[in-house]
Amino acid sequence: MSNTWVITLSGSRPIELVVEDAKQAGLTIRRVLHEIGTIVGDGSEEIASRIRNTKGVADVSIDRPIGIVPPASGNE
Repeated sequence: MSNTWVITLSGSRPIELVVEDAKQAGLTIRRVLHEIGTIVGDGSEEIASRIRNTKGVADVSIDRPIGIVPPASGNE
């Protein structure tokens, strides 16, 4: 099963090198967010496990949607 993963980098290696390692591990890259040192991509749990052991990676987590409730209408 494929998931979307958020990979947070440690800053110890250039992001381009980590992106290449993630591709070699089998990750399909969706976005590279240079400004915040994050890569978003699709792959299996096995691929995520391989990326977790990559130099320059601080964390690998499943991308979960976040819902934000609209502000109250003020009629309370």
